[in-house]
Amino acid sequence: MRSGAAARLLALAEPLLARCSTWTARSWGHRSAGGTRADVAFAAVGQLADLAADAEGQERRPVPRLTDDGALVDQLAVMVYDVARTDDERACLHATEIITQLEHALTG
Repeated sequence: MRSGAAARLLALAEPLLARCSTWTARSWGHRSAGGTRADVAFAAVGQLADLAADAEGQERRPVPRLTDDGALVDQLAVMVYDVARTDDERACLHATEIITQLEHALTG
């Protein structure tokens, strides 16, 4: 059973993931605070990967930047679900903050 924090993380992230899954290369290349949408999303992927590793007691590993920005939504989804799967309340709350900030950066 998932904690409330994990459920809130998924509830917040899933609409963002659905919206981003329809973006084209041009959409990912749109400038936002901190670089392109792709740059901002990739930074969030790395932060989420670190959270998941910490919550699992694993070593942090870099996430590769793929050449197809369309794959970012998949990377983002994997990292969100990895954090939620840990069911670590602190990690899920922090991930929720990252997703909230990402959503603001991508739509701003």
